[in-house]
Amino acid sequence: MQVESDQTSSLRVADRFPWAGRYLFRKALKQWSFQSSSCVSFSDTPTISFIIPFRGQDRLPQLLAVIRSIAALPGDVECIVVEQGRETVIEQLPGNTRYLRVGDGGSALDAQPDDQWNKCYAINQAAQVALGKILVPHDADVLVPSRYAEVICDHLISRGQQVIYPQRFLFYLNQLDTGTLLQADAFQELAQFYPLMVKQNWTGGTLAITRDAFDQIGGYDETFRGWNGEDYEFYDRCQLLDGWFHGYVPFVHLWHPPQPGRLNPVARKQVREFTDDKLRLSRRERVRGLVRPRKRGLQSLQGGKH
Repeated sequence: MQVESDQTSSLRVADRFPWAGRYLFRKALKQWSFQSSSCVSFSDTPTISFIIPFRGQDRLPQLLAVIRSIAALPGDVECIVVEQGRETVIEQLPGNTRYLRVGDGGSALDAQPDDQWNKCYAINQAAQVALGKILVPHDADVLVPSRYAEVICDHLISRGQQVIYPQRFLFYLNQLDTGTLLQADAFQELAQFYPLMVKQNWTGGTLAITRDAFDQIGGYDETFRGWNGEDYEFYDRCQLLDGWFHGYVPFVHLWHPPQPGRLNPVARKQVREFTDDKLRLSRRERVRGLVRPRKRGLQSLQGGKH
C-alpha cells in the first residue's frame, strides 16, 4: 500500500480554473464561518483538548492565528502547544493557552538535529497531560471553522463514535492574503481572498479521537521522524475503531515557506518506502507493538511566560 494511495488529492477543477476554487471557497464560507477571538480564554475543565505540535520560528504568526480561531469555538475547549527543538522561540502564548516543552523522544532537549523532529512523540507527550476526554491533534497552520467543536461533540459524544476525520476541503491561502489576515486579524475578509489551491479529503492536519481510543490503538508511532507519513499510518490504524471518515467540514491553510527538505524527491521516496514498510504489517500487529501503559507526571506551563 502506497502512502499516496489515500484519498488526499488536489481539486483539479480549482487547479485549472482558479475562479472555481474561489467560488467553492465562498460557498463554503456561507455555511461554515471562521472567527477569531481577541480574548483567548480556554476552559479549566475541558471536554476537548486541542494539541498543536510546533517547531521553528517561521510559523509563529500562523500559530497565534490558529490559537485565536480555536479560542473562538464555543464549549469546553483547551489548547496545548507542544514545542520541540534545540531552542524555544515561544516567549508568550495568548491567554491561558497551555505550553509544553519536550525533547526528541527521550534524550536531552538539544540532542535532536535541526532537520529532524518527532511530531509523534510531541503529540503523545501532550496527550498525557491533556485534560479533555477528546483529543484533537492539530496543525499549527490550519484555521478551524466556528462549528468544529459542535461537529466533534455530535460524533464522539452524541453518537458515541471513537474517532472522526471530518475534513473535506482544505483551502490554501496565498502569501499575500495570509499576510493580510495575520496583520489585521481579518477573518471577516476571508471571502475576498483567492485560494492558492484546494485539497480534498486529506488525512492529516486535524482529527478528533477519544482518549480511550487513542490509548487503545497505541497513540502515534514515534519511529516516524522528521516530516514523514505518520498521519496516514495513524489514520490507517484508526480504521479499527468505530469512526466517521466521510469529510464534510472545510478548513483554511495559512501560507508559510515550505519545510526544509519536504519537497526533496529523495526524501519523499524515503518517506514512501518507510511508510510502505509500516503498512505491510497488519493494523492489529502495529497496535500490539505500540500499546503501553500511560505515563503520568509530566509538567506543563499555563499561559505564556516560561
